[in-house]
Amino acid sequence: RGLGDVYKGQAIDSADPALAPNVDQRGFLRGDGSPDIGAYEDGASAAVTADYLDRFDTDASFAGDDGALSWSNDWQEIGEANGAGSGDVRVFDNFSGDGGGNIELRISTNMAAWREADLSGATSATLSFNYARVDVEAGDDLVVYAQSGGGTGGVSITGAPGTWDEIGRLTGPANDAVYLSESIEISAYIASDTRIMFKADGATQGNDYLFIDNVRIVLNTLPQLTVNTSADVDDGDTRSVSALVADPGADGRISLREAIAAANATAGTDRIEFEITGTGPHTITLDPSQGALPSIIDAVVIDGTTESDYSGAPVIPVSY
Repeated sequence: RGLGDVYKGQAIDSADPALAPNVDQRGFLRGDGSPDIGAYEDGASAAVTADYLDRFDTDASFAGDDGALSWSNDWQEIGEANGAGSGDVRVFDNFSGDGGGNIELRISTNMAAWREADLSGATSATLSFNYARVDVEAGDDLVVYAQSGGGTGGVSITGAPGTWDEIGRLTGPANDAVYLSESIEISAYIASDTRIMFKADGATQGNDYLFIDNVRIVLNTLPQLTVNTSADVDDGDTRSVSALVADPGADGRISLREAIAAANATAGTDRIEFEITGTGPHTITLDPSQGALPSIIDAVVIDGTTESDYSGAPVIPVSY
């Protein structure tokens, strides 16, 4: 059935059966001025990719923030509280295998550091980083942990919040001459409070060091359209989501009719959000000459709660 048949005279609302659950999704491509995501414009779509990144470019700083998105907090030390400029969890230039002049995170002596990122709205997520193990023996490992929602099992680590799941272990003995690379799928931990941790398991002798650099979380989300007009126009290029973004028609706006048609023409699950200017309700009155909205023939999430003035009550009625 077309959406217009289902919602004739009704409002688009998360309580309606064909729509997305009432979940607070970030929607990376909303051009609504939200922190971290304002670089993506209203109506954008894509193979949408965004990232959190820390290159550790600043000496004695746990606050590196080099990606398209901003981390939720700074790195948090576990096992000591000396700050980033000293101790066994430290940010400085110390690994000779990179030629010198490069700053990195160094951990040793059973210490650890963790950081949080908001991954909500992503469909997949991957953690990647560079690492080096220097003068470590058997039993001296760099262990990578993850958690979301405070943890639902896993292990407790003294001084760290909640419980953690081990997602990677880079073992000794080793004495790496150059940086190596690792990539770990963390889609199972997608949440608004996803946390990652690097821990030295052992590495207690004088020159046993574990180095980490270029910590990155790459997110992917659904191809997306943002309906930004209540007019029932159909003058854009609806051959695909990307085609409609490139050519929304003479009015320069994307209507609900156009968004559904473009989503139908784009293979795979798509997402339709709303950002109609002015104060709601934003009634979409269907043009009788065009009839009902297109039947939905491909997977799509239509989320009326993304309209900026939504506050628990429907604000986008659809009527003839």
